[in-house]
Amino acid sequence: MTQWPPHTGDIPPNPADTLFVAIRGDAHDAFYASIKNVKDLNQSDGLFLRTAAQMRNRLFMKELVSHGADIPYALDAVSREMAQIPRQHDYDDYGDDYTIRYNNREDEKRYRDLKMISETLQQFQKHYTTHLAPIEIVKNQLRILDEIEQLKREIAELRDGKPLGKGALPPPASMRKPPSP
Repeated sequence: MTQWPPHTGDIPPNPADTLFVAIRGDAHDAFYASIKNVKDLNQSDGLFLRTAAQMRNRLFMKELVSHGADIPYALDAVSREMAQIPRQHDYDDYGDDYTIRYNNREDEKRYRDLKMISETLQQFQKHYTTHLAPIEIVKNQLRILDEIEQLKREIAELRDGKPLGKGALPPPASMRKPPSP
């Protein structure tokens, strides 16, 4: 079995490469293991989110967004890339209808792939902001509430002191034997 991404010896694999390969290969275990180790999920013009959109994997898209990936940033990168593909617009005599001609088939295929990615990201953004984001906000609020409760307990413990355990208490310092030399 070939190990991907390739690395040798003591050099650990690059977490970004591992995450990218996990998204492309629909490898859930590798995805969840590597998403925590990637520092910037928006690197390379939102490559991770764009790849998940290309694979139409909404679960990975949701996890990427909840870990900090930015949908508008990825959409902007797709739009910029689409604008760079050379194409010509041929209008009819009335100027109402037009056809698009590309320089070659690769440009046409790339443009259609980017259009599909853009549409997937837009649909996901709409779905995420109306359905998933409110749930994530409530989860974060509950997590913050638990943290506040824990801090309150710690402050009360610092203010009031720890409750004494049951059993014999050590003698006061004035009654203890001095240490032998």
